[in-house]
Amino acid sequence: MDEIDNIILHSLRQIECTLDEEVTSLDEFSPTLLVQVVSKCITLIDPNLDLPRTLPPGMAQRFTATASLAEACRSQSQQIVDQIEATRHKCEEVMMDLQSKSAMHARLQKELEKLNRTVSRTAYTSRILEIVGNIRKQKTDIDKILQDTRTLQKEINTITGQLDRQFTVTDDLIFRNAKKDEHAKKAYKLLVTLHSDCAELMALVQETGAVKREIRDLEDQIESERSRNTAANLAQICRDLAEMQSESQRLEESLRAHLR
Repeated sequence: MDEIDNIILHSLRQIECTLDEEVTSLDEFSPTLLVQVVSKCITLIDPNLDLPRTLPPGMAQRFTATASLAEACRSQSQQIVDQIEATRHKCEEVMMDLQSKSAMHARLQKELEKLNRTVSRTAYTSRILEIVGNIRKQKTDIDKILQDTRTLQKEINTITGQLDRQFTVTDDLIFRNAKKDEHAKKAYKLLVTLHSDCAELMALVQETGAVKREIRDLEDQIESERSRNTAANLAQICRDLAEMQSESQRLEESLRAHLR
């Protein structure tokens, strides 16, 4: 554009148009100078035309005001265009951000669902392993108790056999002497009485043990029934469900806050 302006200005100076040396662009032409230049050019083309070389009074001011108004309108239009362009870019950025956040929301939703399934599966697996471990421990304890019981029963049977044999020998010995000796007869009666009392005592001990076992069995049954309390279990399930719902709501609120 500067080269074209220089060519036109040089041509105008060649046809003796009055141009100041400071004028270097067509944009610097005043309305009066513009009329003079146009009139000079037309006169060169057709010398017979009698064109005015000056503007009527006040016309230059009108041209200047009109040019200023046109420039102001152009500037305002450019500002509006710039604002529209900026708004368009902003809309594109918002759309890209929305798409990015939507993709993030979908990804986080999948991760949340996967996390819930993983936690639930892990909790159930851990609970099952815990139950299996408890069952194995109980089985080990029961096997140990059974082994101890068998050992004690063998010892009891051994001691009982020894006592029976000793009683038989003692009974035979004292019985033979009781036929001849009055003291031996009394000793034999005391031996029989002692044997009978010991037998009753052993029976009482066995009955006492059986009663204690029944009591323990009943206590275990009572504890088992307590652990199967449906109302308590239902209340616990409701509490767990409320806790899970609260945690889910908290995660959703956190997710919404993150998307904002």
